[in-house]
Amino acid sequence: MIDDMRALCARENLEEAALHIEDGKSGGRRDRDEFQAWLNDARTGACDVLVNPVTDRLTREGLNVAAMILDVVEGKDPATGKLTHMPVRLVDCNGLDSLHGDAFRFRFVIQAEVGRAERERIRQRSRDRARRLRHAGRWGGGTPPFGYKAVPNPELNEDREPKGWVLAVEPAEAKHIRDAAESLLQTEPDPLNKVVRRLNHAGVKPRRAKEWSRQTLAKVLTGDHIMRPWPTWPHTRTRPPSRASGVSRPAVTNWPPLSLTGGQRWFRPARPWRSTGRTPWWMTAGNYSHRHSKS
Repeated sequence: MIDDMRALCARENLEEAALHIEDGKSGGRRDRDEFQAWLNDARTGACDVLVNPVTDRLTREGLNVAAMILDVVEGKDPATGKLTHMPVRLVDCNGLDSLHGDAFRFRFVIQAEVGRAERERIRQRSRDRARRLRHAGRWGGGTPPFGYKAVPNPELNEDREPKGWVLAVEPAEAKHIRDAAESLLQTEPDPLNKVVRRLNHAGVKPRRAKEWSRQTLAKVLTGDHIMRPWPTWPHTRTRPPSRASGVSRPAVTNWPPLSLTGGQRWFRPARPWRSTGRTPWWMTAGNYSHRHSKS
């Protein structure tokens, strides 16, 4: 791509002023550093021509960002439409040129929308694939939830190869989950902060955080991969099939009865809660609330 752009500059007798390279950044985001620096070169007068390899790769947001780029090319303020800097020329390696007037504008907008539509199709295919794998009991990829690991599927295809990946219990992590659950659900439960400190002291690392916190532990203990089987909604109405994962996962721990009421999850402690002057952790951690039970 760089060679193509430099060849285009040579044909147009253009001198290279700056080179901005985006490595692995998605066009679905407009706050890309190199993209913004490329536009700022035009705003500040550092260049007279903006060159890119393929226009529909400039953005995957369609008209929204296309309008922003056109404002830069035409030297306009996006808020008032007044001229704030000298207009610049925009060209790409496929023959798009802002000097072509209305033909350029039509083609530029269409290519921007084509890029947006292509991105949406890719995202939809990815979601459909993940849903099919879940219903087939397979792991679709990504970071496995805490307490599990991805292993080759024991089920083989016609070529005697594993059919993708499935989740299996990670014994060391599962032990920490069971210990944390038992500490919180025993007759005299440990404070949540104490359980969090114990995990951090043991050197156990959560999946997406630097260390354990109340929120991180609550998400792990109440995630759908731990809360098996699926709970029921009020009035004995089961969770709609469209929201169920359909995955049969090995159990990490067994949990007490759980129900959903008013969009909240309610724990049934081993005995009624008695006030000690402090708010119970399940009333302060996210959406958890306590419901008194009868001994």
